[in-house]
Amino acid sequence: QNGRFAQHFSYIREMVSAGHLGDITSIHTNIQWDHTWIKGTPFAKMRDIVLYDFAIHWFDFMSSVIPKDATLAVVAKRSAARLDLNLPPLEASVIITWSGGQATMAFNAGCVYGSGDETTIVGTRGSIRSTGPDSGSQSMTVNLPDGKAVPMLQGKWFNDGFRGTMGELLSAVEQKREPRNSAAGNLRSLMLCFAAIESANTGGSVCVGDITRLPSGSIPDHV
Repeated sequence: QNGRFAQHFSYIREMVSAGHLGDITSIHTNIQWDHTWIKGTPFAKMRDIVLYDFAIHWFDFMSSVIPKDATLAVVAKRSAARLDLNLPPLEASVIITWSGGQATMAFNAGCVYGSGDETTIVGTRGSIRSTGPDSGSQSMTVNLPDGKAVPMLQGKWFNDGFRGTMGELLSAVEQKREPRNSAAGNLRSLMLCFAAIESANTGGSVCVGDITRLPSGSIPDHV
């Protein structure tokens, strides 16, 4: 859950939690990066290196901002394997829908030349857009009825995301409250991920919560 405490995700999560954006109607993420470094490593044996190993951070982010009581359905697709590099599929897309809202995620892990990372979240009272060359370097714009703001984000995903995760757990113990990154939140993030993989396998829409584990053999034992 370290991604929840990346500088841009943490800011967005707190804005949503405080109600500044109103009811969330759409969330869109679009990421391009070079993940071909896995060639020759055990990760290259994972068919869902993108949806399972990488995108779990984005499923967890989605879980933290999508309305908690929403009934969710997921449709996901993965590309063909990169046979030229002897790698599994490096592109995937996900659509999550609920009553009154939709979220999309687009992943291209085979973008060797140039990278980009954009997140847009829209609510009934405002919107936020965060962009940058990668998840560690982001510029953000907040649009509210009173006007536009440009927050000065501090820190980076590595290593501040890890500090935030552990710090939140320790603070919750000390303050005797449920942490923002609770076990229940973890389960919802995993159910989103599992539903997406099931949809990519079957080609159909999957209700989040119907799939509680991956099929045997989905993830190599040595990864």
